[in-house]
Amino acid sequence: MLQQALSATLSAIEPDALYTQLELAPVLRKSIAWFERSRWAGTGPAYVKVGRQPLYRGSDVLAWLDSRTRVSTSDQGAA
Repeated sequence: MLQQALSATLSAIEPDALYTQLELAPVLRKSIAWFERSRWAGTGPAYVKVGRQPLYRGSDVLAWLDSRTRVSTSDQGAA
C-alpha cells in the first residue's frame, strides 16, 4: 500500500514543470536541509537557479530517481 501511494505521488511530477524544494520535500520524503546539503555536495537532483531561488525540473528529479535504482543491497549502481 505504501508503494502504491509513493508511486502515485511520483507520477504527479510533471517532467516539464519546475518545483521548489518545499514542493519536492514531502514527495521525496526529504528535509529542506537535505536539499541544501545535496546542492552543496552535488549529490542530489540537478537544479536551476532563477534569481536566488533553486528550482528543480521534474525531468531532472525523475532522472535522478532512476539513477538511484538498485536491485539489491550490494548493487553499487552504474559506475
